[in-house]
Amino acid sequence: MRAMNFVSLWLHSLRWGRGIEDIPANDFRRGRPRWTPKNFAHNIQLVDAFGRMARQKGCTLGQPTLAWLLVQEKNMALIPGTRRDARFDENFAALQVHIAGEENKQTRNLLNRAGIQGQRYPAEFMSRVGL
Repeated sequence: MRAMNFVSLWLHSLRWGRGIEDIPANDFRRGRPRWTPKNFAHNIQLVDAFGRMARQKGCTLGQPTLAWLLVQEKNMALIPGTRRDARFDENFAALQVHIAGEENKQTRNLLNRAGIQGQRYPAEFMSRVGL
């Protein structure tokens, strides 16, 4: 679950930019706890860790993120949504990004240690989604 929450963060940070101020005022995420300025500032550091990995591997930010998720479970199938052929190709190319054992362990430790701050939904919505 932690990994999937992280993926949501990096997808939205790619779309909107580096800071909460980059998200349009009418965007629904502004009302979510995870996207408050304090929580966003903490959570974007996790995105930065995958950014460093992407630069080291010479790939996009999304590729090592998807590759890392794939090594977490033997029977996992990722279905990232996209509207553009280029993004589909980019996502598919994540299969060529290799995450070594120690790299996987360090990344998992980082996510477990740092954690994602803020609930996914406001309290009044949490019961509606069974959380």
